[in-house]
Amino acid sequence: MNLINSTKIFSSLMIASVENNTAIFSLNTDILETNLINLLVIFFLLIYQGRPFFTALLEERRKTVLDKIKKSENSYNEALEKLKEAKSKLAQAELAAKQIYEEAEAVAESIKKTGLAQLEKDIKRIEETTQASINTQQLSVITYLRQQVALLALRRVVSQLKNYLKPELHSQFIDRKILQLRKQK
Repeated sequence: MNLINSTKIFSSLMIASVENNTAIFSLNTDILETNLINLLVIFFLLIYQGRPFFTALLEERRKTVLDKIKKSENSYNEALEKLKEAKSKLAQAELAAKQIYEEAEAVAESIKKTGLAQLEKDIKRIEETTQASINTQQLSVITYLRQQVALLALRRVVSQLKNYLKPELHSQFIDRKILQLRKQK
């Protein structure tokens, strides 16, 4: 609506005439026809009476804009602080993660070394136990074989003695021994 009024005012101030396909603009100098007096009165009333209103309105708008700018600056500064804190925390977290990773690698290496050392100890212990068991079994077998050899030798000796000592020889042997014993007394 404002645009329509302003175009009417402009058109009332300017008169266009078209002659021979050329446009010529000229200023309408008739004050009554152009409503110039009415416009000046309205303009004067707006400036004189509306000035405090518009000044207050513009001042309020200026304060609102300045407040929003201050809030934006504060928000920006807070965001920068939070970004700085977040970067600091990120750096700390990365450092902590790096330390944890290094500790985990050290623990894994230690476990690996300990595991290998323990495995070697276990293998050595098993070998020693196995060797001790083999030695014990060998001694047991050797002892058993000695007993069996001794038993077989005794049986053979007894059987040979039985063949050599027939009852007559046996009686003679006993008699001789008895005589030897009597002589010794």
